[in-house]
Amino acid sequence: AFGFVQNERQEVVKISQAIQRFHRTKKPFIFVLFLGVVNHWMTLIAYKTDPDMKPTMVFLDSSETDSLNLDDITLSEAIDKEDQEYCEFVGKEPTKPFYQKYYKHCIYDTRMLL
Repeated sequence: AFGFVQNERQEVVKISQAIQRFHRTKKPFIFVLFLGVVNHWMTLIAYKTDPDMKPTMVFLDSSETDSLNLDDITLSEAIDKEDQEYCEFVGKEPTKPFYQKYYKHCIYDTRMLL
């Protein structure tokens, strides 16, 4: 389901506790979260080197889309460009609009969760 972690309740509680521990700690801390979304992977790395500093986040995905640092319109254009270049490179027809929209909303929903 879009926008929801699908896991057993106990696993969701563990993830929530780890995130809370990251925010509460007064020491340098690194938090890494791997997300599998259909056939796409995403990695969130959050770290803080000083207890008073705001956490820094690095978000990586399997298509190397800079989705945290782009607004929705620019992100949509970047995804379209990546898709066009990939399809030309491998010699396949452009991705159908339904799948482009599906992929974009996957990125938007994941970004909302972060």
